[in-house]
Amino acid sequence: MVMDGREAGSPAGSEPADLMDPRYGVDPTRWRGVARALLAAPPSLASAAGLLEHAGAGLLFPSLADRRRAMRAHTDVSSAAAQLEWAGLVKGPPPPPPPLSAPAGPVGWAEVREVLDAAVTTLGSCVDTAADPVATARAVLYARDALSAIDDG
Repeated sequence: MVMDGREAGSPAGSEPADLMDPRYGVDPTRWRGVARALLAAPPSLASAAGLLEHAGAGLLFPSLADRRRAMRAHTDVSSAAAQLEWAGLVKGPPPPPPPLSAPAGPVGWAEVREVLDAAVTTLGSCVDTAADPVATARAVLYARDALSAIDDG
C-alpha cells in the first residue's frame, strides 16, 4: 500500500484516501460482510487498523440513534488509529477485504461493539511485538475509551 491509502499499482486518484474510507461500509449489508471478513483475519497491526477503521465507519450509520455517544466513540476510534499512523506502524487504513455474505437491516450498537472489541484484543496482542509498543498501547487505551463511550448508553 502506498502512503495515500491506495494499493500499489492502482491509478492515482482512483479511490479516495479519506479519513473514513467509504469502502469500509456505505450500506449495512456491505458493512456486516466486511466486518465478518475482518473478524476472521489473523491478528496483526494491519488487521487491528482495519478493525478500527471499520468500527469508525459503523459509528457513522444513522441507525445508531444516540449521535452524541456515537461521535464520542468515533473520536476515540480516530485517535486510536492516529496513534498507529503517527508512529509509522501502519500507513493509513488497509484496503478492506472482500465482504462475506451478511444479512440486511440497520447496524446496531452491539455489532459495532463486536468489531471494536476485536480491535482492542488484536491491538493488545501486538503491544509486546510492535516496533513502537508505546504508540500501540496508546491506541489500545483510545480504543477502550471508545468501547466505554459505546457502553455508556
